[in-house]
Amino acid sequence: MKRNYLQAAVVSGLLCLSGAVFAETQDVFFDGDVSAACSFDGAAAEGTLDLRADGKQLSSEEGVGTRGEVVVTCTGAGTIGVMMPLGVTSVPAETAKASALHATETGAAIAQSSGGPATIAGAVSAQKYYVSMGVDSSSLIPAGTYRYKVVVSVAAD
Repeated sequence: MKRNYLQAAVVSGLLCLSGAVFAETQDVFFDGDVSAACSFDGAAAEGTLDLRADGKQLSSEEGVGTRGEVVVTCTGAGTIGVMMPLGVTSVPAETAKASALHATETGAAIAQSSGGPATIAGAVSAQKYYVSMGVDSSSLIPAGTYRYKVVVSVAAD
């Protein structure tokens, strides 16, 4: 019997001590800043050019070729831009060339460049963008292998 009273006293004392230890509380806060940043996620997927029926245009559009792709990741608002195509190897005689950026695989252009850069500010989101291009010639484009590049840029606002 004495033993039970002793155990009860010890347990009561521990409960009182634990209550005393936790009688006060204080909140600990954590803060962090995330800066706006934009980047490309992985390598760009190349598009293909093919000759249109008139023989005077290489294109990645309208069922002729395929659009290239870039994947953008942004932690805030950003600007995406597209430059005019640049011939890399074996370029035909050109009368005009243009590139475009699309938000969907088959959608209309959201930015087009036939000279300087074309940009869209503040509307960039983490998504896949599609890149198209075309080259016009005043004469028939001869058989050959042609390679162009279109520079796409992305930056945080």
